[in-house]
Amino acid sequence: MSHSTTGKHFWGSIAAWLAITLAIAIKPASGQIFPVQANINVTPPYTVYLSHYTSPTQQRVMVNLLLHDPVVTSVDVRFRFTLEGGGIRLYTNPGWIPQPFTLTNGISSLLPAETIAEYFQPQHLVVEGMNPQDFFRSGRLPEGFYQFKVEVLEYQRGVTISNPARTGIWLLLNEAPRMVFPTPNQKVIATNPQMLNFSWVPSGISSPLSAQTTMYEFTMVELMDNTDPTIAITTASDAVKYTKTLQQTSLFYGPGEPQLMPGKRYAVRVRAYNTEGYELFKNNGYSEVRVFQFGESCNPPLSFSLKDETQSTFGIDVQTDPGNTAWQAHFRESEDESGTWSELKAEPGTNAKTVKGLKASTAYQVQVRGICGPFTSDFTQPQTITTREKINAQRDCENTIPPIVVAKAAPLQQLRKDDILLAALVPIRVTEVTKQGGGKFSGKGVATLPLFNAGLAVTFEDIEINELMQLTSGEVIAVRDEVKAALFDEVTGVGGGTGGGGGTDTTGTGTWPEFTDTITTDVPFDSVLVVNDSTVWVIPTGGGEAIVVNLDGDDCLLIVPPDGNMDNAVVVYNGAAKPYRAGSGTGTDSGQEQFTGFLATFTPAQGQQYGFDSLRHQAHADYYQEMEVNGK
Repeated sequence: MSHSTTGKHFWGSIAAWLAITLAIAIKPASGQIFPVQANINVTPPYTVYLSHYTSPTQQRVMVNLLLHDPVVTSVDVRFRFTLEGGGIRLYTNPGWIPQPFTLTNGISSLLPAETIAEYFQPQHLVVEGMNPQDFFRSGRLPEGFYQFKVEVLEYQRGVTISNPARTGIWLLLNEAPRMVFPTPNQKVIATNPQMLNFSWVPSGISSPLSAQTTMYEFTMVELMDNTDPTIAITTASDAVKYTKTLQQTSLFYGPGEPQLMPGKRYAVRVRAYNTEGYELFKNNGYSEVRVFQFGESCNPPLSFSLKDETQSTFGIDVQTDPGNTAWQAHFRESEDESGTWSELKAEPGTNAKTVKGLKASTAYQVQVRGICGPFTSDFTQPQTITTREKINAQRDCENTIPPIVVAKAAPLQQLRKDDILLAALVPIRVTEVTKQGGGKFSGKGVATLPLFNAGLAVTFEDIEINELMQLTSGEVIAVRDEVKAALFDEVTGVGGGTGGGGGTDTTGTGTWPEFTDTITTDVPFDSVLVVNDSTVWVIPTGGGEAIVVNLDGDDCLLIVPPDGNMDNAVVVYNGAAKPYRAGSGTGTDSGQEQFTGFLATFTPAQGQQYGFDSLRHQAHADYYQEMEVNGK
């Protein structure tokens, strides 16, 4: 019994003694005071490259040291650095002895960046967890959580005389930016002017590892055919791609930027990078490549043809593409292939157009293009057309067929003063009847010369006239040197004396040339417009709807007003309209000017030197041209 009790007391004493001994051994360790106090801090941004923290020119790792030993005033030390994480461990080679670093009692010291850089030189480090050569070749640490640690050693003995200073950081690469607009293969609306707002999300922007100085490089390139977008945007030269660097996460692409073409496909991407040169993003900061299409393409017309050429015009007939809202043509002389194209106005809602004001016997190149709202297509390949040869403007109608006379009309029974008869289509107003009877008449009259607003005195003897007032037999002879100052007024002599029937007809002795057709209008008219080789417009007096006359191949056409007044008659020949006049055969016509187009009446405007016509017929507006008079 006593033996048992004694054993229990023995083992209890041993346990107490061990407890006291452990307490004495452990307590000083947990509250150990080192003569050197150290702390370490790493400033952001954080990268996976060791050189980012060990650069001798930038203080990224901050090591602060303070000697507070009451016995010594200074001490020489060296350091042991350790970097551990991501499956690897780097620490200072214990066999390397650097230059001493002196600490002064009571003075805080910041370990210089160049000293830290020396400790992290490859030859001064031991690498565990990966091949040292592979690590130092790339200089890149695996992503993960890392702990920086530094300890201060007494220089001679290598004994630790500081607390182990530690700091932890995450070494992660941020994700590259992610495009928001455009979405993959998006077909955006093509506007003119163009207005697109490209945008992206800067992944990792909320992470403490994100760079505070991040820039973005936006790149866009047009895709040709089926080119791979990544290859196209990577290999494109600066001359063909659009790039812009900016700090914000969006780019407004407006009218001031290079014009995007409707229907074309484009590749875009964004690269994020740090302005201080450190790699902070995965994939070198490049986003994925996005492809979009800028609206629908504007196609040229399906086909076109050139036709109906005249001396000065030709027609264009176009078959448009279903996507065209209009079409436009331009032309130039074929011989002047380097010359400027003459553009015609756009033509919506019609497939045909006539080009006017051209040179005769000239070849022209013509191209057309489609218009799709605010956009246009490329021009088509050119076609060529040649205008017709110019007919000699001095040429007269042939004198092979006599004037038109209605053979079945009854003879005129009585001729009176002021009656008007037609002698070879020349209107003659009777001024005196000296004899009549038996269907024959003698007397005097005045033949009108409308071109000169004057008349020529004539005589006739024993002529025959039908009831349509047409001369059917006999001759009307001009009286030499007698001319009327005003139409149908009294005849006055000029140049001396009066003449008789044997005098020379100063307006030409031949009869009127052949008229292949004569048209009498229903209303008075004041002008005739030659539209082309087959059509003329007769413009009524006072305006109103034009009378369209089809020439039907007629070479020489006479247009007569309803009152038969030949003063206002018009001859259409050789693509020109000119006033009718008596005896326009060979000899007198060669010196007269041909008239083309329609007549315009000009009146002076108040306070101006020149007159302006009223442009009553809007249908003719395309035929008007500016004219320079006296340099104005």
